[in-house]
Amino acid sequence: MDREFAPGGTNSPAGFACQQVRSQSLTGEGEMLMFMRRHPWVFTILVALVSSGAAPAATSSARLVRTNNPVLNGPPHAEQSAIAAQDGAALGKQLAGTWVVNVEQPGFPPSQRHFTFNADGGLVTNDDLQAGPLFVEHFTIGQGNWIRTGSRNAAATIAGQRYDLQGRFVGTYKVRMNLEVDLVANGWSGTFRIEITLPNGQVIFTSDGTFQATRLEVEPL
Repeated sequence: MDREFAPGGTNSPAGFACQQVRSQSLTGEGEMLMFMRRHPWVFTILVALVSSGAAPAATSSARLVRTNNPVLNGPPHAEQSAIAAQDGAALGKQLAGTWVVNVEQPGFPPSQRHFTFNADGGLVTNDDLQAGPLFVEHFTIGQGNWIRTGSRNAAATIAGQRYDLQGRFVGTYKVRMNLEVDLVANGWSGTFRIEITLPNGQVIFTSDGTFQATRLEVEPL
């Protein structure tokens, strides 16, 4: 190959074009137009260089950065929030309604409760008479909230008051639970911990247990 026109040589058209661009400071529009009129072939060569080399290189660099950066690879924050909201709405739709809940608690006979979930995060349980740590007590309706912790999982907390059979306030109760929805069985199961407290907030009893729930089906007349 003739040395005068080697691609990397300073005497080649491409090399001369690059030298011309580097050596001139084109600050005004008139100077730029004058330069292009005097050297029209420079513009043609630069366009060819950019089209054939610079653009693919930039594309490759961007692709490499995106491949090696887990933050860039993930969806934008707004998109992640939208996905989480959609997943939460789907779980809420699955949980919404009333469930017949069978409770197993060591030291107590098996019992049954009704839980009613709202799709937007509310939870209510029925009231009941319970054999408390001191005597038989009336547990009021439990009210609380639930949150999504996984695609089919939720955590919930409910609380209520306790009264003796004479109607005197004797304290409160709180139940914390984790549950998993079973889409095939149209039910859910989980574990719980109940805390019994005195009016001053002192915890006097805790107990763990499990529950298994099935949906209360509508039975048309």
